[in-house]
Amino acid sequence: MPPKTMEAFMKRLERQIARAETRVKGIKDRHEQIKSSGGTLTEHGGWELGYWEAKLSTLEDTVDDLKELGFVPNGKGE
Repeated sequence: MPPKTMEAFMKRLERQIARAETRVKGIKDRHEQIKSSGGTLTEHGGWELGYWEAKLSTLEDTVDDLKELGFVPNGKGE
């Protein structure tokens, strides 16, 4: 990829990582509120959290792979 395209791609990955982190935190906070109010969680709540944690992990792995392959300096993309 040309440098400008790679920079744009890394910025996109960074935005996606930030959104996924926000979703994971929000879901965990919501689960904590449910538990503290005496409620119970269903499988669906766990599925949603698992989905976003997996998505976050995949995005972070993509950034790590790009760094390892030398497409991105190690200081960028975090």
